[in-house]
Amino acid sequence: MARKPVPPLVLMCMAGLSNNGSMALPLPALSRTVSVCLLIMGLALSQVASSAARAQTDPAEEESDVWSGVEEMLVVGGEAGALGLLEDTGSVTSFDASDLAAYGIENATDLAAFTPNLEIVQNSATEASFFIRGVGLQDFSANATGAVAVYLNGMPLNASTLQIAPIFDVQGVEVLKGPQGRGDYRNASAGAILITTRKPDAGAPSFDFSTSQGRFYSHDAIDAYTRRYDLGLNIPIVPDLLATRFAFQSVEADPLFTNRCAFQPDRPGLSVCGEAPNLSSSPTGNGLLGPGLKKQIGNRSVYSLRSSWLLTPPGSLDLEVLATFFFSRRDQDGLFGQAIGTGSAGGVALGARTAASDFGTGYLEPDADAEVQAFRNRGLSPREAFRAFGDNFTRTRPLDKRPFDGDFNKNGRIRVEIFGGILDLSAEIGPVELTSTLGAVRWETTSLRDTDFIPNTLFEVDESNRA
Repeated sequence: MARKPVPPLVLMCMAGLSNNGSMALPLPALSRTVSVCLLIMGLALSQVASSAARAQTDPAEEESDVWSGVEEMLVVGGEAGALGLLEDTGSVTSFDASDLAAYGIENATDLAAFTPNLEIVQNSATEASFFIRGVGLQDFSANATGAVAVYLNGMPLNASTLQIAPIFDVQGVEVLKGPQGRGDYRNASAGAILITTRKPDAGAPSFDFSTSQGRFYSHDAIDAYTRRYDLGLNIPIVPDLLATRFAFQSVEADPLFTNRCAFQPDRPGLSVCGEAPNLSSSPTGNGLLGPGLKKQIGNRSVYSLRSSWLLTPPGSLDLEVLATFFFSRRDQDGLFGQAIGTGSAGGVALGARTAASDFGTGYLEPDADAEVQAFRNRGLSPREAFRAFGDNFTRTRPLDKRPFDGDFNKNGRIRVEIFGGILDLSAEIGPVELTSTLGAVRWETTSLRDTDFIPNTLFEVDESNRA
């Protein structure tokens, strides 16, 4: 049996270490040299063992194995195949129709809970800012264009109001993370969200219907019902040529919050629900509580309708024309919160007033006021009572004992209307695929928001936007 030749690197290592028995190298350098040589010798021995194992393989078995000599390789590819892996190296999170239904996705803001590295900061029901991997635009202006692009059937939705439009009767949603270097969304610096609706089917008619019902139970909030209805109807008009699809969605939610200022009798000169009766900004001087305040607040209703038309004329071009028309309306009560009070109280940072004649910011939350009065009943001065309340507040007291109760002097209201159309054309000429997307969309928002969260008029927003 012929001997295997010793690899040249091993011979060099052996010669360098021999050096006629002398140690010409310093000790640290010699130690490093020995370590490297041992590593080379180990690799060489493993190669020799591998060669010996291959030499013992039965020649007949090797000839019968068509994959003999081919190393196992794992290729990860997507729609573009292995070549596309070199062109598109970004991360993608995909949702199909069943995923969206299981997760209860109503609009793009709900995707953040199920998409790593996607964060959506929502200032109100009409505005939101999208961030992917921390990259985004912290701007809640109505016409602000963020770093995350949102596309509906290939049409860009730039305004934040459009980006949080309802998602229903869709084929799938893809979240592309990182800067995009190709496609219609190649200029998106943070990423893109692609929404693809279901196309009509010219083959056979179909009808889809689903509903979900729920109820919110809580010791703090109002027990509220939620209802959602989804309907889809596919109608072939001309078999294999023309078809249409209608989709409808309705989402309704009952109120959860209680306005403690509602149904309260007017008491001139006295506080009804924590407000300052003598605040100079008061139009009446008697608490600012207007008529018609709702006791239960937090209603929300969203109605969406879409009509799609698909034309696939026969021919060698594989021409496809898809026209989509959509409309949605969102009505809900305004934002709600609770102001605990940050005004000065005779040097005490917490609370909003020290005595009946000194109201500071003009409001003290009723629960906090009751606790301060309890300290006063123990014989403490106003300053000492507020200090005791502050100590209790910062140590053990919850920030808000009743988070679903508030004091508002206005019925906040928000309405969002969106309607538009998209025309998609695609054709294949041999290996070349041609696509074109035309679209137009119009939206309008009106809102009245009591952003100071107190019964006095300090910071209230009454605005309307359209584009």
